[in-house]
Amino acid sequence: MTGYSEGVITLDLLEVDDRHRDALRHQLDEAFRTVIGHLRHEIGHHYWDRLVGRTDHVTRFRELFGDERADYGAALDDHYSTAPGSRRDDRFLSGYAASHPHEDWAETFAHYLHILDGTETARAHRLTVDGGRTDDACSMAEIVDEWTGIAEAVNAVATSLGNPPIYPFVLSDSVVEKLTFVHERIADHTARIHFFPAPS
Repeated sequence: MTGYSEGVITLDLLEVDDRHRDALRHQLDEAFRTVIGHLRHEIGHHYWDRLVGRTDHVTRFRELFGDERADYGAALDDHYSTAPGSRRDDRFLSGYAASHPHEDWAETFAHYLHILDGTETARAHRLTVDGGRTDDACSMAEIVDEWTGIAEAVNAVATSLGNPPIYPFVLSDSVVEKLTFVHERIADHTARIHFFPAPS
């Protein structure tokens, strides 16, 4: 199984099989499902406690993502008992993100890493739009603006070659606000000598 528990991340090795992963993607109505996405998602769970849960930013987190104290097991049971197509809500990156605030955080954290890595790779290969630049000093709005141009371009190339979009997302204002929160929490802690210690 794929999951996270007390600093240990597990990944389902069956997910490296394209047919298996694609079948799950269709079954769960997920626009985007990758092995690296799973890893980034589970890492997000690890960093929630260190970037948010043990800080004074929990109140703002709850305003954006919801109250993480809600029953997690019941939320996932409800999620998996609901028809996949009915989960669409542009306040969330995915239907799974809508299941519980912890999953919304992890999906947003993973997506943040997707965007940074995708933008950095595009820049390394001179594929940026209008000579964009993304670095640690950029705001999330600037990063999203640059990434949107890149995503539109690579999606157009994929479509012209008869393939589905590489990046099948439109980032709503609510999602960008959550991405900004992740960006700010990482920047805040990057400025420190060390992260808050892991729970003992």
